[in-house]
Amino acid sequence: MASPPAPTPRTGLPREIAEGICGSYGATCQVTYTHEFDPTVNDSECVGATLQAAAAVLGREHVDSDHPANLSSEDLGVFARHVPGCFAFGGNGTEPDRGGDPLHSVDYDFNDDVLDLGVQYYVALIRTLLPEG
Repeated sequence: MASPPAPTPRTGLPREIAEGICGSYGATCQVTYTHEFDPTVNDSECVGATLQAAAAVLGREHVDSDHPANLSSEDLGVFARHVPGCFAFGGNGTEPDRGGDPLHSVDYDFNDDVLDLGVQYYVALIRTLLPEG
């Protein structure tokens, strides 16, 4: 099954924002916007398997199945155009120094206490996707 076509990002939006800010100060600007990555489009069957595995490990009350769309740069966007896939977020903390700092922050420190849950999730995902035997 092929993944759906990737949505087209609003390439004019950065220009509109920059021109609005500059215009409010009586300045002008020139904006060049390049779109380097395909948006990640999750395959619906993969989403179902992902949610099932996460709920089996964490309990349904700890799984957010209604996360808003996100147009971030992610290599999976390119892969998922060719092979069905699903990008899922795995929370690892909300407190500073325990996984709660932003991922690319100099202060980010992965919360090692959640590693076992990650392994359990992937085992459950494999068991969900592969037939027994």
